[in-house]
Amino acid sequence: MNIVFWSNSRKKCGTTSNLIAIAALSSMVYELKTIILNAGKNEELWRKNFITDINCHGESESIFKEDFSYYNCYGIDNIIDELKLREGLAGIIEDNMFRVKDTDMYYIPPSKRYETGLYLKEMENVLPEIMKSAEKLSDITFINVENGNGKLSKTIIEHADVVVVNISEDDMSDFDDEKLRNKAVFIIGRSSAPGDKIKGIAAGKYKKHMDNISVISDWKNWENSVEEGRIISFINEAVHSGNDEENFRFVKELFDAMNMILKKAGYDV
Repeated sequence: MNIVFWSNSRKKCGTTSNLIAIAALSSMVYELKTIILNAGKNEELWRKNFITDINCHGESESIFKEDFSYYNCYGIDNIIDELKLREGLAGIIEDNMFRVKDTDMYYIPPSKRYETGLYLKEMENVLPEIMKSAEKLSDITFINVENGNGKLSKTIIEHADVVVVNISEDDMSDFDDEKLRNKAVFIIGRSSAPGDKIKGIAAGKYKKHMDNISVISDWKNWENSVEEGRIISFINEAVHSGNDEENFRFVKELFDAMNMILKKAGYDV
């Protein structure tokens, strides 16, 4: 199962942090084995959020304090390079994914060659194979394409089972990709408006039932956890503690978004 997170509002709706949160919750709550793969270029946020949370093939945690240098030779780039030298894509993927502690979630480091035309061409050719092989290794592969409208994004969407469209309450742009629309559910991220009101506006705009739209509020504690690289620990603490009403309310929004996505993917939740 491949679930893609896509956005038409760059840096306005928390696409990457939404993906990490939903993938982590799916693992924690439903014991699903998940893989997260970043096909976009927001490398810094991914590094920051996993720098202290990855179990690195038994290596000591201190290795993560050195600018993530351990991962320089692992990830998407290495998968592409290794595939030129040997067969067995599933095994190559497995060698390049790292477990996030306290979850059954695995992370594939992003490309350092993203800006090059050669990388994009290679990804267009290889990514459908990677998505297919990853299905053998996990229950769900979550793929981040940020706000891409290029050929690579269209290739990813074409091979996705579900597309989570992350939108901003201030920028509900139209999109005319019919394949995307048919597979889509919506998250209105970093919202300050009342949930039902903004969901109703989005339902009318995109001609979708409100059951296919979720709202994730703009909550300071969450934004701080994203900035400080504490997404996993924040979720873990909020799930297991009812003492902080606002944190609990926010995590309930994440729960609702997760269940909406999993239902679209065919899970009975």
